[in-house]
Amino acid sequence: MQNNSDSTVAVHERHGEAHAAHNPCVVHHFATEEQQRNSAGLGMWVLLATEVMFFGGLFCAYLGVPPVVFSRLRCCQQVLQYVARRH
Repeated sequence: MQNNSDSTVAVHERHGEAHAAHNPCVVHHFATEEQQRNSAGLGMWVLLATEVMFFGGLFCAYLGVPPVVFSRLRCCQQVLQYVARRH
């Protein structure tokens, strides 16, 4: 059985050597600046796509609700205000 502290030290020593020649502008989990830039671009496109899907669905749901629902909501609001005033 291998001693865990010895293997950990060896890994950290190799890890330190790899960072000695590492570009300071590149985050440690990327190999090159190009890979980092491509990942950032992909992340931004994914964020924009999810925002369009979320808010698109939200606006479509809002526009699809008939006006009668809003008048019923106003009626319920008046009832709740009346009940709140009585207590």
